Amino acid sequence: VARNAPPRRSSARPPADRDRLRGKHALIVEDNAAMRHGYAVILRDSWGMRTQVVEGTAAARDAATRPDQPPDLILADYHLRGSDTGLRTITLLRKLSGTEIPAIVVTAHRTASVVRSCARHGVRVLEKPIRPEDLRDALLRLVGEQT
Repeated sequence: VARNAPPRRSSARPPADRDRLRGKHALIVEDNAAMRHGYAVILRDSWGMRTQVVEGTAAARDAATRPDQPPDLILADYHLRGSDTGLRTITLLRKLSGTEIPAIVVTAHRTASVVRSCARHGVRVLEKPIRPEDLRDALLRLVGEQT
């Protein structure tokens, strides 16, 4: 062991950080079935979140049978089928619930107009591909802002 070696940093999050996501309800809006599944597995199995997955705005509206109990956060792909967008889904669910539901938009095509549109609505943007630890950090920031 080298005497002057810098201390090792653990890549593991402190338990308190990991536990802040446990039990949170995340609505995943993604039109690609493999991506929907991947997000759900990571959020549910790795971080203990409750997940609900939908393909787009219409399905999200139909799933919002209890607007008085909105999800804790929304993770939405920007480009959905046709002209549908994740931002449209987020704004609709916020309107239906009367709550500024924290949200993240993910996109493979991060353009200035997408970033501006999301910023106007207070929605964070992450660019694909997304590393799980970057997604976790973004979700932790959203949860931290809620308290």
